[in-house]
Amino acid sequence: MAGPCDGGEDLALQGTLDAVTVADVLRLLAVTTKTGRLQLESDAARGVVWVREGKVTAVSPADPRQEISPVEFLFWVTVSDDGWFEFDVEDDVPAAAEPIDVETLVGSVEALAREWDELHRVVPSLGHRVGLVEHLPGPSVTIDAAVWPAVRAAASEPQVQDLGSRFGLGDLDTLRAVRDLVSTGIVEIRPPSQDDPGPPPPPRPLRTPPVPALG
Repeated sequence: MAGPCDGGEDLALQGTLDAVTVADVLRLLAVTTKTGRLQLESDAARGVVWVREGKVTAVSPADPRQEISPVEFLFWVTVSDDGWFEFDVEDDVPAAAEPIDVETLVGSVEALAREWDELHRVVPSLGHRVGLVEHLPGPSVTIDAAVWPAVRAAASEPQVQDLGSRFGLGDLDTLRAVRDLVSTGIVEIRPPSQDDPGPPPPPRPLRTPPVPALG
């Protein structure tokens, strides 16, 4: 990781995310109360985190169609093993009504990462399939009407990622929804089919307009 330029006051940082974590970079910017742009790129996300006096004011995803919070953006960056970062001092930083403290932000990202791990214990991958159980867990099951479209979709044993796409959900919300479906006892997770395509593409952090909930 490159450090401060010799003989200057401006902090110039750049490096790879396999050598230093995003949390460490943000903490350094907080301790030094820097203002500028932190460019981040990984397999799952890329864009800019704006920092003013060591606090995060906004994020700007590379895809302008994306609407994503600083917590989610940083999570998608860190979920990948590869990536790079570069910080440049810049005065023209977007303002924020309530800039986010770095430690608060890092804590939220770590909590989301723990949730991601828990979701994967129920739904191992987006390439797994969803199907109806052969036997219900009891003599009767009551489900919300909003869940019924997803239950019907599960009858065709779609891949998890295809089920999410059908309802306009990103990967994180897809895993949450499928987990909730599994908890009803109506559907189960099945291994990928041998005829399925290879591993799914990197996670999709793109948020879409509200759609009917899966669960």
